[in-house]
Amino acid sequence: MARESEEARINRSILMSELKANEVAELARRQEDAKRLTEQARISRERDVRGAEVEAKRALDIANQDSAILIAKKSEEESRPRRMPTPPAR
Repeated sequence: MARESEEARINRSILMSELKANEVAELARRQEDAKRLTEQARISRERDVRGAEVEAKRALDIANQDSAILIAKKSEEESRPRRMPTPPAR
């Protein structure tokens, strides 16, 4: 009887150790999953920021080109000889 009780205690102890090891392993898996998701979110944010920066630069480049075209047109218009208005017929 005492021997069975000792074996039962040992078996319970082994079972508790296995359960604790399983809990620790599950916690480690969850922590790794959380780290991976955090890293993926960081990378995604960086991509979004880079994409927004590229779009902003493109918009600025286009605005600069438009401005240069308008300046060139205005300069061309100003460099053309001006016609003297014809006096009204008397």
